[in-house]
Amino acid sequence: MAGDYRQVSDTTMMDIAEDNGFVDVAVGTASKLNNTVPVYTYDANSETETVYPAALLKDVPAGAEITKLTYRGFNSDKKNNFKRTLTVWMENTTDTVFGDDLALRPTANMTQVYQGEYTFPNVGTRDDAQDMIV
Repeated sequence: MAGDYRQVSDTTMMDIAEDNGFVDVAVGTASKLNNTVPVYTYDANSETETVYPAALLKDVPAGAEITKLTYRGFNSDKKNNFKRTLTVWMENTTDTVFGDDLALRPTANMTQVYQGEYTFPNVGTRDDAQDMIV
């Protein structure tokens, strides 16, 4: 594998805006170490997709607004705080079957929630994942 950048497929933290402030909700559990989730930084124009089935969102109050997603991992690359351009789309769907694992969903029905340059901090280790994408 080129470089020393890794992204952990770990528990994702969501900040949920409620009438009384923000609440952190952990969604999912770490399943394995993966260098392509939620972004793959080695190829230009790479795309990845993360799906949170309704069962994983059971602790999110109905009508709540997701204001932030936090992915944990580490960057031990010698390129401190390297930058990449990211575009993030979100979609709320009632779909329960998502088909081919390699086929990305079209963005036509999604809302673009972020586009810009993101700096990946040089933090964490393979055994000590840190907040990487916030």
